[in-house]
Amino acid sequence: KASPDRANLVLVALTLNPHESREAEIALPLADFGFTEDHEFQVEELLSGRTFPWRGSRHVIRFDPWTDPAFIFRLTPPR
Repeated sequence: KASPDRANLVLVALTLNPHESREAEIALPLADFGFTEDHEFQVEELLSGRTFPWRGSRHVIRFDPWTDPAFIFRLTPPR
């Protein structure tokens, strides 16, 4: 989900498997967000408060049904 000006970008991902951990690769449409492959951007996981530096469009996330069954990521555009 993105605001019209792309200043607020949110990505939600969750697992529907309550029994096993899973990994998933996500591919972000960086050009649609006004990002480039070579710029680092910050991602805040809103449920845990953790922050990560990401670069590029592909990222692997690991779902654990007991500790991390869902993620709500807020992407901060590069400056």
